[in-house]
Amino acid sequence: MNAESTEKPAETAAADAAPPLLHRLTLATLVVYAIALVVGTHMPQEDGPPPVIPDKVLHFGAYLGLSWLLAMTLAQRGIAAARVAAITIPSLLLFGAIDEVTQIPVGRTADPLDWLADAAGILLGTGAAVVMATRWPKSFATAAARP
Repeated sequence: MNAESTEKPAETAAADAAPPLLHRLTLATLVVYAIALVVGTHMPQEDGPPPVIPDKVLHFGAYLGLSWLLAMTLAQRGIAAARVAAITIPSLLLFGAIDEVTQIPVGRTADPLDWLADAAGILLGTGAAVVMATRWPKSFATAAARP
């Protein structure tokens, strides 16, 4: 058998290497979500009635969603579950701390309890994504990794 017959045509090789639509949508959602989170947390607060949903619940939910999206994005690229957690948790704990501190210049407060609510959301969101990726690994394999 010659080397030419075992090579895939360029179009097929490129299609095999491209991530599926779900992977691209997850990444795009992660990027838009992270930008919206940063913009939302850096807008000056207006005086008015307190929010209907408590602040700590908002922090928990926002970082639960962010961590789930980041962990799913990594898992979809074939990264092992333990490594997904090892990347997601410290990265987002740092992101959350930076997000809190950088709110001060726009007249908001940096509350350590907000960061703890962020951390709780990060742990739950990452855990949920890792469980999903471990339970249904074929759903998260990249196109290049599939036989």
